[in-house]
Order: sequence, then structure tokens, then C-alpha cells
Amino acid sequence: VDVDDIVGVETLLPVHEMNAGESIDVTCLASDSAGHQGPVEGFAIVVAPMDGVSINGLWLSGIQAGTLTVACTMGDLVDETPETLEVLPGPPAVSAATVTPATVATATVTTATVAPELVTRTAPGSSAFAWFDVASWESSGNDVSPLFHIEAGIWRVMWVTPHDSAGDGSFAIDVYNGDGTYALDLYDTADNVGIDFGGPLRGTLGILGAGDYFLQIRTARDYEVTVQEQP
Repeated sequence: VDVDDIVGVETLLPVHEMNAGESIDVTCLASDSAGHQGPVEGFAIVVAPMDGVSINGLWLSGIQAGTLTVACTMGDLVDETPETLEVLPGPPAVSAATVTPATVATATVTTATVAPELVTRTAPGSSAFAWFDVASWESSGNDVSPLFHIEAGIWRVMWVTPHDSAGDGSFAIDVYNGDGTYALDLYDTADNVGIDFGGPLRGTLGILGAGDYFLQIRTARDYEVTVQEQP
């Protein structure tokens, strides 16, 4: 994406329904006049109505049931086809959050280049919306992360591939439970047909559920991955 020639923005939501008290991370994509599309820095989100809504960067929390429209914005550009998010009545997700994968199967996992081990966390901040690091690492190519422990009900994975693509530019992250069972297909460039992933990538996606986890990354790229949770 040519950051000096951005002509449009698009909004993507990981889900279109969530319970009151839960949070999601909104993905914003920029398009240039040549038709290239991808994530860039400088996005914000606008939500209507704002009653019961909290926004922290691209992270959206809703505590009041109702229908929200969510749109990415950058400067004077606003997504003209905003996404709809239905907030359902329910208790806060943090008080009773569990991971309930749609598919659970025994996984055959590639041997990690770093032996899995519990990772020491940093102290949480005082803000109700503060995030603090649980685990962070750098690697290249197909790999498996060290095992890490999530205490809170809400956590997120942030990734950066700082260089231009290797091969076809594909990048995918799968979440596994600590016992090796498959939990979640978190992100896969193959799910975004027609988007050019030739340049650097950056993204953030939220997950619900405490427990022990590790990530499997499938790519030919170099990358940096950070796992964070809210206190």
C-alpha cells in the first residue's frame, strides 16, 4: 500500500455479535489508487451510538445491549460501508470467560526452536484499559511459541512482519491449548482473497479465555509477536 496515495478505508470485525462486557479488536485496511490494500498506521474508529461504548485505540468494548455501527477512519477518509455489531445482554466476559473453540482436535505440532516454558509477566498498569505483556518473541519461518499463561479473561495477540514478503507473503497464526489441542484459527492471509500482502504486515486480534496456550506461526517471513492481557 502506498501510504502517500490512500484513497479508501475498510472496516473488518472479528465477530458481528458479542455479549455486553466483551471486547473486540477492529481491523482497518487502507487502499491506494492502484488497488493495493493492507494495514497501515494512523487509523481510528468511530462508533454510533456511543452509549455504553469504550474505545481504546482500535479496541472496542460495549456494556450496553444494542446495535452499533463501526467504521474505520483516517484523516478525512471514513469507511462508507460501516460494519454492524450487535451487543447482546449478558454478564461481563471477564467474570466468566472461557475459550469454547468451534473445532477441537488433537494437534500434531512442529517442534519449537525454543523449548516451551512459562513466561514471566510484567506488572500491570493502573488503567482499566491498560494492557501488559505476557510473552514476546522474534522468529522466522514456521515456528511454535513458548508456552504462556493467561490469567485474565481478555487477551490479544499483536504481530509485526517488518520486512517485505518472502514467497507469496502468506502469514497465519493458530492458537493451541497448553495440552496440545487445537483451539482457534486466529489469523490467516489466505482468508483475505484479493488483498496484496507483498509488504510488511501489522495486526492485532483479541481472544477470550484464561489458561495455558501457545501459538503456531506458519509463514516464510521474519516476524515479532507479542501476547498481552488486561489486568
